[in-house]
Amino acid sequence: MSNDQILSGYHRVQAIGRATHLAQQLTLDRSVVVKEVGASHHVFPHTALPEVLTHIQIEVRKAARLSHPNIVPIIEADISRVPAYVVYEHVDGQSLRQALEQGPLPPDRATQLLLQVLHGLRSAHRREVFHGGLGPESVLIDTMGNARIADFGLGALHCLGARHPLHVDTGPVAYVAPEALGQSFSATAQGDLFAVGILFYEALAGRIPGRRARPPTALHSELSPSFDEIFNRLTLDDPSRRYQSVDQVLEDCDYSDVKIQGMRGTQACFFFDRGDGAAAPAPEV
Repeated sequence: MSNDQILSGYHRVQAIGRATHLAQQLTLDRSVVVKEVGASHHVFPHTALPEVLTHIQIEVRKAARLSHPNIVPIIEADISRVPAYVVYEHVDGQSLRQALEQGPLPPDRATQLLLQVLHGLRSAHRREVFHGGLGPESVLIDTMGNARIADFGLGALHCLGARHPLHVDTGPVAYVAPEALGQSFSATAQGDLFAVGILFYEALAGRIPGRRARPPTALHSELSPSFDEIFNRLTLDDPSRRYQSVDQVLEDCDYSDVKIQGMRGTQACFFFDRGDGAAAPAPEV
């Protein structure tokens, strides 16, 4: 954000991450989140800048078409300037990273968030939009307890290629699928699903899984044994052996003997405020 706190109609309120600010949209007097790509002109080699901006514009335009309760929508973007920026709806709540600072989540809560993230991804993937940068920072939890996937359009930009690394506020390498490391690649459904597996395990254990990680049921005996296989298939090194679509994961969740009411994979599990302070389930989206 510029030093004078004004950027094309947005007034900076406070920094909430690297190159990320809570801001006030001046025209509508509402809170938004502004994410800048690149801190200044010198971030990218001059010869690479057109390629970078073209890639950003393509990804952001695709992501701006997404509309789902479990996805944070894009409000506006300006790709013509440097640094380019994208404006997202402000979600009142906390990130999954912040939630996990208090410790692991109960298995029913972790399962609910897993399913909500999967439903958001399914909607995006059906439109050929892939995240590419899922991590605890890009999964937000609103005040009603709903998971909201943030940073669509920006998540994969840091992987545009080692020649031109992009400076965006994205998660660490632990959530990146093995096939994406050390090379230029395009975000894929299999890469997003790998990240989901790591996130689910971290939600249950409070830490990312190692090579010899205990299976989910060893962490929480009340989980169906099917979740061990679901976690395994989500995080296989070989993307051809991994789940190929979100629908496949949700189908296995449906048959995993989830005993918690409302946690079945066929339901969006999205909650809204009834107006009396209590939460009620919304219809499936």
